Amino acid sequence: MTGQRRAARSGGEGRDRFRFDDAAGGEGGPGYATFEGRESLAALNHDSAEVRDLGVRVLTHWLDRGASAWRLDAAYGIDPAFWASVLPAVRERHPDAWFMGEVIHGDYTGFVEASTVDTVAQYELWKAIWSSLADVNFYELDWCLGRHNELLESFIPATFVGNHDVTRIASKVGAAKAAFAVVLLMTVGGVSSVYYGDEQGQWLHVSLSLEPTPRAEVRAPDEAPLVVEPPAQ
Repeated sequence: MTGQRRAARSGGEGRDRFRFDDAAGGEGGPGYATFEGRESLAALNHDSAEVRDLGVRVLTHWLDRGASAWRLDAAYGIDPAFWASVLPAVRERHPDAWFMGEVIHGDYTGFVEASTVDTVAQYELWKAIWSSLADVNFYELDWCLGRHNELLESFIPATFVGNHDVTRIASKVGAAKAAFAVVLLMTVGGVSSVYYGDEQGQWLHVSLSLEPTPRAEVRAPDEAPLVVEPPAQ
């Protein structure tokens, strides 16, 4: 890719694939636009027909070889119009392919509609789950679940409590509270996923009772018991 950038910068083949900026990085800078400031990641020119065709070819290449879905990394950093120009061509050959865009925050519904992806990663719900459990303060989770239910009217969000970009849920809140995080993950609407390794978990002892009052107790090795019950009247 470095050789391609150099050739393109000098006016050679492929110049339209990249975005050049002589002022990028100041004196001694790379001279080309970068993705999120990383010089090793040259910013592509997503307005270029050549780049759009490249996107179609790459996505189709792996679907042809048996992949059934794509996670579009850092989809938030690309104009949704680019995805809208690429995905329909891919779906002509693979109508059942599923596309999930990584969008951290913002107008989830607007992005789905403008980009034509099937869904986006529900980072807001992930944040609300772990922070509410960690702080034992569920106001954020209550608000986020209300917003989540509104999203379900437009598309089905991709839900998770762990992935390769975030701290594992058990490390974040402890093994016992992680069990409650999984309960939330599996009982709210969404396309839920479990990050590989999280399913190993730890040995947990869970006890539930309804009489005389509802009570749940989770015991994990080397942790104090976690008890959930209604507040005293």
